[in-house]
Amino acid sequence: MFIDSRTVERDSVIEADLAIVGSGPAGVSIAKEFLPTGLSVVVIESGGPEYEQEVQDLYKGEESGDLMKEGKSYLLASRRRQFGGTSNHWRGWCRPVDPETFLPRSWVPESGWPLSQEEVWSYNDRASELLLVSNFDYQSREMEQKKKPFLFEEDSAFETAFVHVNITNFADAYGAELEAASNLRVFMHGNLTQILVDPEATRVEGLEVKTLDGNRFRVEAGAYVLAAGAIETPRLLLASNRVQKEGLGNGSDQVGRYYMDHPMVTAGALLAPNRSDHMRAYRKFRLPARKGSLRAFLLLRPEAQERYQLLKSMTVLRPLASDQRPPLPREIARLSYELMQTGAGRPVTEPEKTYVGTVEIASEQVPNPESRITLGDELDPLGMPRVKIDWRLTDQEPASILATADLLAREMGKRLRGRVYLAIGDGPPWDHSRWSNHPMGGTRMNPDPKVGVVDTDCKIHGVDGLYVASSSIFPVAGCSNPTQTIVALAVRLSDHLKGVLRS
Repeated sequence: MFIDSRTVERDSVIEADLAIVGSGPAGVSIAKEFLPTGLSVVVIESGGPEYEQEVQDLYKGEESGDLMKEGKSYLLASRRRQFGGTSNHWRGWCRPVDPETFLPRSWVPESGWPLSQEEVWSYNDRASELLLVSNFDYQSREMEQKKKPFLFEEDSAFETAFVHVNITNFADAYGAELEAASNLRVFMHGNLTQILVDPEATRVEGLEVKTLDGNRFRVEAGAYVLAAGAIETPRLLLASNRVQKEGLGNGSDQVGRYYMDHPMVTAGALLAPNRSDHMRAYRKFRLPARKGSLRAFLLLRPEAQERYQLLKSMTVLRPLASDQRPPLPREIARLSYELMQTGAGRPVTEPEKTYVGTVEIASEQVPNPESRITLGDELDPLGMPRVKIDWRLTDQEPASILATADLLAREMGKRLRGRVYLAIGDGPPWDHSRWSNHPMGGTRMNPDPKVGVVDTDCKIHGVDGLYVASSSIFPVAGCSNPTQTIVALAVRLSDHLKGVLRS
């Protein structure tokens, strides 16, 4: 059932077994998991079925950091305050976190997950079903038999991997089913403004919900899940400070720390022999009996990461149409001659017949406690402090991106695949750098409450009944798009909560 929060009786109390804050992929996935249980579920969503600027503007705040761009709002661009969440405007790239990301790496400070790869990957099949994609080995060389040859052999520093490109809008995919469910109520245009706790701040007693037109009510449940994203979730915990002045779960000053995204840089131009079979594998394609499309990209092999002490990164090769290409005809002609001399290609008299593309590198971040979400001084129309984000890189990210680009250039030349013309310096700042709109971190998972916010069951340390379903719990980002793992962890949390609520 869908309910407009503006029509709810003022100061009434809504009761349920489970309350979920947020209706993005994590929140909807948990709600769907509970439909067959008979347990009653309430979902609180700030927006409505359609985009509304007044609602979206609640995301405004203060922004600073190494890759923030003047005139562009990261806080507004990276999220959508609407039923279905950010799935309303994403590109839909889905891929699990890579195996080595779960392990400590000596050259990556504070790396590793407190969960094993098996504990998370065991939920990938169910996550894939919710995301409407096919689950398979994302690094299988069997794919080479179905497409053109890969760029590099198994003795290279790079390997070819795959990502699903399937733009599943969770509102479109599941809205009708949720609206028809007898044990589910979705309260739209309702905003959580305070998590209510007992006098010791050890147990949640309810949620204070307000609307922009001034209505208010309370939600009481057996368990509560914050599925509001990696920026809003820390904000809600910090702002729920009536009893614990530093915010809930923040006794060790960890809420909001270790904020991450995937810094992305257009590192240069790739020039390859005309009609190169090796380049055709790196475009979007479909396979029979598979849901959605796939795209190939390059990963540094774990052995190369360790040998060169580099961060995990995803290198995407994008062909440019003739009207998009940079003015490099002389460089293209010279490249063509070089390729002809090595036997890797034929001379090109028309530059547009040479493969020209960009090399885009998206890197993981080193976990950094000084990269963080805090509260600003300005209040929003609901009376809540607006968020303040300071997204910081360390020296390792730019150094690793540059070294990866240089390594790719050397491998392409050595293996006669083409030439890479680098367009970045030591940086940042870089002219062609940006964020990936992949908010992560802020309520870091760690079994030790001194260095983490949630435990391995995704429960807030020291606060009974309060859980998080979000990429905010990621202790390390890796380089994969986070959605597949967000949904896998949401399904895992659903299984845990079913046991908790039934007991």
